[in-house]
Amino acid sequence: MPSIHAISDLRNYTAVLRQVGRGKPVFLTKNGRGRFVLQDIADYEERQAVRRFGPYEKGSVTLDEVFGCLHRPGQPTLSIEEMDEAIGRAVCERHEIYKAPKTRKKPSP
Repeated sequence: MPSIHAISDLRNYTAVLRQVGRGKPVFLTKNGRGRFVLQDIADYEERQAVRRFGPYEKGSVTLDEVFGCLHRPGQPTLSIEEMDEAIGRAVCERHEIYKAPKTRKKPSP
């Protein structure tokens, strides 16, 4: 049974947040209509991964398109962040849904 609460229930947010769990989102209503979802971060990340790699799984993107961008003869090995960005771009650029993550600049000493 889904957990549905009025947004005003967030006055006692601890009780509402306790109900959120892996595979157990909490739905919040505003003026009697569904408006927001609180979900476990692992569920969110899983959903984002499915969204990002969905075109590959559907066959609309080839393995060469996904991994071809990673083959760089004579170049240093890619970091995890660079690999994630390259794969995401290869998979999602043609679907116009990929946005490269913004890199944080380290403060100068």
